[in-house]
Amino acid sequence: MPYLQAIATDRKKCVRQLDTNIIKTELKAKDKKLKYFGLPGPDMVDCLTWKEYLQEIIAVEIEDKYIPYMFNTACLHKIEGILTVLYGDIDEIILSGQDKNGIKIDPLLPFNLVNLDYEGPLSTALGAAYSKRLEALRKLVMMQTEKKVESWLLFVTYNISPYRWREEYVEKLFETASKVIDEIRRYNVNIYTSLKQKLNYPYYNTSSLEEKVELLTLALSVVVLNTVLKAGKFEIDLDNSFVVTYEGGFNAKMCHIALRLIRCEVLDTPTQYSQICELITKKTFKLEKHNSELSLKPILG
Repeated sequence: MPYLQAIATDRKKCVRQLDTNIIKTELKAKDKKLKYFGLPGPDMVDCLTWKEYLQEIIAVEIEDKYIPYMFNTACLHKIEGILTVLYGDIDEIILSGQDKNGIKIDPLLPFNLVNLDYEGPLSTALGAAYSKRLEALRKLVMMQTEKKVESWLLFVTYNISPYRWREEYVEKLFETASKVIDEIRRYNVNIYTSLKQKLNYPYYNTSSLEEKVELLTLALSVVVLNTVLKAGKFEIDLDNSFVVTYEGGFNAKMCHIALRLIRCEVLDTPTQYSQICELITKKTFKLEKHNSELSLKPILG
């Protein structure tokens, strides 16, 4: 195996099951199987886990040497007939509209299930172009809007292990989150106060790994949710959406955002910020284990 992705932690398996529950909801609403787009990795664990719910798989792989392995895996599990692999960096493919082989993304749209399971943090390899990954997310939501998809699922995962975050990226993330929180103040003072108190805690003044992970989770949630809601004509199905931070393989700290998005004609600003507040206060969790049992604990609870 090129990766050890197949050796999932019990926490990762728990998160996949939470995702599966949302997939079943979307499958029932559509009454047909879903078209997948995203980053399953060479071992394609997510696609194999969800294969009974998928009618088509558009996978992206940045390492061309792993693409034959992916097709071999697909053949072994009898899904080669529904698999297309795009070659290149997924953000660049979204922004440029095509992969390194010239395959255009527009004819493949719309997608019902988008799984952006990044290996690194929001800022990986972005240098001064901090917004590249957010710009790709923004464009993807805009493209989904243009294709008039009625509802779809967006799963986004970032590595939030503090040692992966350079200081300038942390500062930029919190600066961006702070601007969104200041807007929230006009619509929900209580949530504004809770977030402001939490995120105003000096990130580099705490030696607690757990505290750093919680701060990054909240800041990421604010920024990503705001980006998605501003980019397209969708509202969040709050009953079938959540944010969870958990421990992945090799003790990596991960932030997973799962959204079911429903098309709407107009998402007014009060509703937008209300949905952000609702998701962060009631559906943003840390996944913990007590006496061998996994449980979700609200971060702002």
